[in-house]
Amino acid sequence: MARGIASCPSGLDHDIYMSSISFQICSLIEDPSSNQFIVTTCIHIIDILLRKDPIVVYQNIYTRLLGPLLRLVHQPFYSNLRFQAGDHRSIEESIQSLTRILQSSTTLLSIVNSLSVFVPVLFHLFVFVRSVKHMLSQYLNKIIKLFIRSSPLAIHSFLLIVQGEGLEPLPLRFALNSEGAVIVRSVESEEDNAWTLVLSERENWVREAEAVVSLWVINGETRWLSDLFIELLDVASFGFHYH
Repeated sequence: MARGIASCPSGLDHDIYMSSISFQICSLIEDPSSNQFIVTTCIHIIDILLRKDPIVVYQNIYTRLLGPLLRLVHQPFYSNLRFQAGDHRSIEESIQSLTRILQSSTTLLSIVNSLSVFVPVLFHLFVFVRSVKHMLSQYLNKIIKLFIRSSPLAIHSFLLIVQGEGLEPLPLRFALNSEGAVIVRSVESEEDNAWTLVLSERENWVREAEAVVSLWVINGETRWLSDLFIELLDVASFGFHYH
């Protein structure tokens, strides 16, 4: 069924059809009352589309479900993505959608790998919510560890992170609003500079180093961390190309 839905019927405009089914997929994933079988079918459609036409997923699905995160990603060929005007989706809602997607796709490598572009954003968000003891840290801990365990792109993604890459160099930071929700706002003070998403201006990386260790030790096992350190040593021997 998923394969049939993911294929545009002959005689229909491809872009209009993909936009239509993407809207329905997003609505079902966003709705916590959606039937789990239907959500799983939606995830399989995303998996098929990622293998056939990935830009459809990034443009029509990820911009809606994960928009607050995708806006912060350093975007090579994603730079032409169009975000919906007036989209006020929160970071918490994006993480909830991401959790629902991964709950139904842990064996779908194309979906897990597609999240590699988000990992630098997810990591720096994790560092922040971990430091302020926000409930999102539990969700992000699970999401990132799942990526580390499952994706062959995990080490590459974290090599980018430790070299200060992967984010758009915007003078923004994660913060909490008056209601305790996580938001992104402008850097407005010297204190904010410690959290700036312009990573080249960061002076202290202790929090980040501690977070890397905590994420790469999984269920008390250090073999993932050892693999990462081996790659880090290889990179260090040739010199970091920090931007």
